[in-house]
Amino acid sequence: MLRALIEDLLQIPEMQVVTTWDRRLPDGLGSRKSPSLDIVPVAGPDEEHEVFRRLCESADASYIIAPELSDELSLRTAVAASFEQRRSPQISYPHPRNLNCSVEAIDLCGDKWSLFEHLTRHAIPTIPTFQLQDRSSHDSLSWPRVLKLRLGAGSQSMQLVSSPAEWESAIKSFDNSSRHTEAIVQPYIPGQAFSVGVIIDRNRTLHRLPVADQLIDPRNGFAYLGGRVPSHCWTGSIDPLLDKVLPTIPGVYGFVGIDFLIPDGTPGTPLLVEINPRLTTSYTGYRQLCRDNLAALWLGESDPVEQLHWRDGQIEFQAAGECS
Repeated sequence: MLRALIEDLLQIPEMQVVTTWDRRLPDGLGSRKSPSLDIVPVAGPDEEHEVFRRLCESADASYIIAPELSDELSLRTAVAASFEQRRSPQISYPHPRNLNCSVEAIDLCGDKWSLFEHLTRHAIPTIPTFQLQDRSSHDSLSWPRVLKLRLGAGSQSMQLVSSPAEWESAIKSFDNSSRHTEAIVQPYIPGQAFSVGVIIDRNRTLHRLPVADQLIDPRNGFAYLGGRVPSHCWTGSIDPLLDKVLPTIPGVYGFVGIDFLIPDGTPGTPLLVEINPRLTTSYTGYRQLCRDNLAALWLGESDPVEQLHWRDGQIEFQAAGECS
């Protein structure tokens, strides 16, 4: 995702891009060297945090690519936004300083229990969800069931539990000693998994991207294998769901990924699974398929467009972002 976004940003005239890179890793950005790209190597977490704060303070705008794990995305977005609040009102910046969704949106969407409660209040169809520690609420659930972290990202620690014999063993990995190890329980609903990306630009215009197939292996911890865009399985319209849910999320901005499920036997009835208030792997596929520069659209550096232009064919992307 980092490489893909940098490549798109470097296509914008007069754009200077600065990013950190762990010097212990292979030179994954070497082929993207450009006079407009400054790569700041860091040796470890302590140095990286110091450099990160310094770059956020000096940049005209910042964007954080991070998972929701351990509140990392929320905490770093808060740091970037704090410099926006302290800037001099006499200085005119061409962009908002923080290009992420708001901290409030990140915290809501990153907490699967809070998001379930939010969606339920707004009558938005989603998967029934229960807190693991509230055993009376889920004891009557049939098998199989799904266990997942309340604050997890992707398929981290997800388990498909098929019988009572597996149950006690499965729940031992969730000790509930802190909010970061709390688990939620959901019924397993067989169906077709999809995702859709949206871009909310600096003018608050919503750009809907094509629906993508999600490739997920339920029997292997719901491992995410990538996706295909546009979907060849989706034939309906996701607009009613987007129109209903997005206005309820405070401070959505930039790229947002939405996962949804069509249960077997109920075509055209999407259940919202997750909202990802950040760049997702699907961006690597969308940018290959789109004739327009999605990053330029997002930042307001391109001419306004009423409709995005897409190439023919289908792009398949892997979990690590490679496309074919």
